[in-house]
Amino acid sequence: MKMMIRATALATLLIAGGVAVLAADAPAIVRNELLHTDIAGGLEAILGRTTMAVGSDTGRHIHPGTELATLAVGTVELTIDGQPPRTIKAGEAFTIPYKAVHHLRVIGDVPVVIMPTWIIEKGQPLTIPVK
Repeated sequence: MKMMIRATALATLLIAGGVAVLAADAPAIVRNELLHTDIAGGLEAILGRTTMAVGSDTGRHIHPGTELATLAVGTVELTIDGQPPRTIKAGEAFTIPYKAVHHLRVIGDVPVVIMPTWIIEKGQPLTIPVK
């Protein structure tokens, strides 16, 4: 009986360790484009799904357009240059003004899922890092 308990405990540790290694290799932020379409006025709309790992931060960046988003899961701190940081919780929506320098930081112990829509200048990169 003791041998079976030890074998089960060892197997559990090995599996948990393997999962931890796999999780460590996963990117902290994953952005998926669900829909990408041209719209009037030389703009394009991109509907996405972004996941962010616990403790991750987007870094300061801009979009060549406006972002409208809903936080589906988790909690983030949103900082837009010139404004005080805001805490956004699951179920809340937010907007990032045209070319505003901003970043998001996951707070809490739950990975984040954001459902963003970007309306950007056609042909421009979606995200431009800023120092």
